Formats: sequence, structure tokens, C-alpha cells
Amino acid sequence: MYHYSESTIPISDLVGNTDVITKSYNQCPYIHVRDSTNINYMNFRPDLSLNPNCAPNSNFRAEQKNGIDGNCLVGALATNIAKLLSEKKSNIRDKFMAQCAHKDPTHVASIIDTVIPICNARIIQGATDMTSCMINSMQNFAIDEKKMRTAPISASPLLFGLFIFSIIIILFVIIIKYF
Repeated sequence: MYHYSESTIPISDLVGNTDVITKSYNQCPYIHVRDSTNINYMNFRPDLSLNPNCAPNSNFRAEQKNGIDGNCLVGALATNIAKLLSEKKSNIRDKFMAQCAHKDPTHVASIIDTVIPICNARIIQGATDMTSCMINSMQNFAIDEKKMRTAPISASPLLFGLFIFSIIIILFVIIIKYF
């Protein structure tokens, strides 16, 4: 079993990106990919919301040592999401495990089951259906969280109404005082 480290493993070809998902992938060591892995159906979809520079710079290195252990990735994602939310890692892990309780924890997942949204694809190894579900759920959560945190703040209708009301009161005071 592979364990991630708290420090980020530098990857020379990584586009400058510090999002939760990329950071999590970087915390797990590269491992050897099984010889029988079929990459025809790999679910590699670089997400531009994670890194706008991803599309022209995304890649897949076709090397034997381009794998990542699924359990390591679950642990790293749980840790980084917990830090983002100021939560306990075990609470985050339990939440996503509950979401994926309907998935088989012993059946090995297919390569197409897990989405890879980072710029530089790695082949997830040793993932069960449940592990794959947890990875996908955590990645979707992290993407949604990033979109929410980086979305422009829009004025709520209540604040807009309060602003208009304030202008009307000021104009009313000016009209009474000077006319």
C-alpha cells in the first residue's frame, strides 16, 4: 500500500497549478503501471476551471512508471479537502465513503471508471469500484468548491434594494432641506 507525504513531489512538466486535485495527485508517488492496462478508454478530461492553461499544455506520458495508487489518491484528496474546509480528514473520508457505500469495495474498477481532470494524466492503479467512486466524488467536490470560491461576487437583490432606498432617502433629505 502506498502512502502520500505531506510535501508536494515536484513534477517538472506540471503547469503552475496549486488546486486541491493537482496537489493531491502530486503528493502520491509514481508507481509502475500493470502491463495489461488498456488506455483506449482512459477517462482523461483536463478541467479548465482547475487550470486555464491546461488545454494547450495537457499531456499523457506513455511510460511504465506513470501510475498512481488509488488509495493514496483518496487519502491525499481527503487531507487536502479537509484543510480547505478546516475539517478533520476522517470526517471528509467518511462523508465520501458514505456517498459511495453502494459501490463494491472489492471489485477492481475499470480504467474508464475514474475521471482524470488534471493537466498531466496518470493511470490510477489498484482502485476498486468504491475507491473510484470516492475519487470522482472528491474531485467533483473540489472542482465545485474552487468554482464557488473563485466566482465573482454578485450583489444580492436585497443589497441592491437597500442601496436604492438609501439614495431615495438622501435625495428626499436634500429636497426638503434646500427647497
